[in-house]
Amino acid sequence: MKIDRSHIIKDLFQFSQEGNGVIIGKPGIGKSYSIAELAEMLANNNIPVVILPIDTILDGTDSSIESEIESDGGWISYLDKVKLSEGERAVLIFDAYDAARDEKLKKEILIQIKKAISKLHKWNVIVSVRTYDATKSPQLLRLFGNQNYGNGISCRNFEISDLSDQELESVFNDNPALEDLFKAADIELKRILRIPFFLRLLEEIVQMNSDSSDLEEIKLIKSETELLNKYWITKVTNTDNSYKKEVLLKSLAEKLVENRTLNYVKEEFV
Repeated sequence: MKIDRSHIIKDLFQFSQEGNGVIIGKPGIGKSYSIAELAEMLANNNIPVVILPIDTILDGTDSSIESEIESDGGWISYLDKVKLSEGERAVLIFDAYDAARDEKLKKEILIQIKKAISKLHKWNVIVSVRTYDATKSPQLLRLFGNQNYGNGISCRNFEISDLSDQELESVFNDNPALEDLFKAADIELKRILRIPFFLRLLEEIVQMNSDSSDLEEIKLIKSETELLNKYWITKVTNTDNSYKKEVLLKSLAEKLVENRTLNYVKEEFV
């Protein structure tokens, strides 16, 4: 699925060049996707950009960040050596702050963000975080000033919005079956499908449920939970080796909960 969000990426590019700040949005709205597109635009303009995915930084220490960006020695001094043209700002992005569920890791990440803001004078520092988590993270917001932006976030921020009619149309142009289903869907399902994550789930469900009775059932979905259940049935329950898949996913989920993280080392799990 390809969604044309080029206007958002252009605005995000401008946001990234004008100062430090946070990128906010609902779960599944496409923050990480937008950041990847932003990074490509920055690179195309020969502007240095570094993305630090919080879910892959093991403990938030200097050494873990140095390993992530493959730097020799201190990561601050490594980034500080970057060459820039007049008026340009390099961009350092801490992606998915809300992925830091462990309080110790969260504290370490805050220290690193503060360090970057205070010491990287040629870089603008951006943090992406779910809107809800941003409102519950006053320590994070204070690092970016204390201003009222009218959306409950007390610092400079950029919000990734729900899909517009025009953006939905960019998807439907390549998938008329999905458009037909969207038009016939319950009003609550239409609201849910303006979040890219759920629209992608529906696309996969439709691809694997061509029977008309299945499609009629999909039209009656009214919540994220119902859509996720339908996806589970399609991708797990109604497939070969479904029990083995459920055992695998249950075991992985238990490891993630036990370690309060969204990722786990594959070799250790296997």
